[in-house]
Amino acid sequence: MKVGLTVTLSLSAFGWIGIRGMTWFLFGQYGTPPMLAFISRKPMVDDGHPRPANSAPAPPWWRSRWRSSSREIEWLHAKSEELVDYLIMPVLQIAAAALNFGMVLVASRQVFSLPFKGSQ
Repeated sequence: MKVGLTVTLSLSAFGWIGIRGMTWFLFGQYGTPPMLAFISRKPMVDDGHPRPANSAPAPPWWRSRWRSSSREIEWLHAKSEELVDYLIMPVLQIAAAALNFGMVLVASRQVFSLPFKGSQ
């Protein structure tokens, strides 16, 4: 299927108009002030209802969530360290046994002595 120059240009023009129209529709009247406030990192101020000078600003909504997520991250770190402790012990035992075996073969003495307690 061959598309001509006219179809290509009209398709691109309608696409451009559609995108510009949706941008205006979505952000034209109500989207520009929040977007500019977000970009400048300043809170939006409602001129119709100014806040009294002696009132404290409302606490940010994200502080309580940040505290709870930081507690969860601390718990996760503690549990992951505990898991690493549980998983590393068998690996260290195997490494110690292999080292002992190699030393017994080469030097006829142990590197690590095991404290067995029993009747002799």
